[in-house]
Amino acid sequence: NCPYISSGTWSLLGIKVPRAITDEKSRIANYSNEGGIGYYRYQKNIMGMWVVNRLRDELCPDKPFPEIVKEAEKSNFNEYADVNDSAFLSPESMKAAFCNALKSEFENAGDYFRCAYLSLAHSYKTALDGLSANTGIKSDKLYIVGGGAKNGFLNRLTEEICKVKVMALPIEASAIGNIKQQILRGE
Repeated sequence: NCPYISSGTWSLLGIKVPRAITDEKSRIANYSNEGGIGYYRYQKNIMGMWVVNRLRDELCPDKPFPEIVKEAEKSNFNEYADVNDSAFLSPESMKAAFCNALKSEFENAGDYFRCAYLSLAHSYKTALDGLSANTGIKSDKLYIVGGGAKNGFLNRLTEEICKVKVMALPIEASAIGNIKQQILRGE
């Protein structure tokens, strides 16, 4: 009964519930109900690593992600943007999208990446607060699966900002879960 984020280029944030939640608050907040075996996944799409990937394409396409994360960790930049705003969906320049959103001076690539990671962590907090308001469920844990689960820096920021313990699961958690369900069902 803890929230999860399936973290990839785009992310899904949700929680397992015993029955579908179809009230007006949920519709307005763009939640869906995906049926499972004996439960529903009450979830919504939120921004994912798209913003980081696009910044990398623009600023340093050949730099490995571990180096990008190290630069972000060294940065002292502490502003963030609402990455769920439509300005971040498909901008001509992700760098310009951040500059326009914040009207700030970025000194180097590390500042942009730190801003992107901070922005994602704050978007997770906003989404978790909305999830709690809609379901009445508050948790001190957040499970993260998918490629984004490997990013220790983002996980630490998420813990600090969301005030939860991040439980990073294997990248292929969906495949593992599917196999587990097939075994339980005897298929």
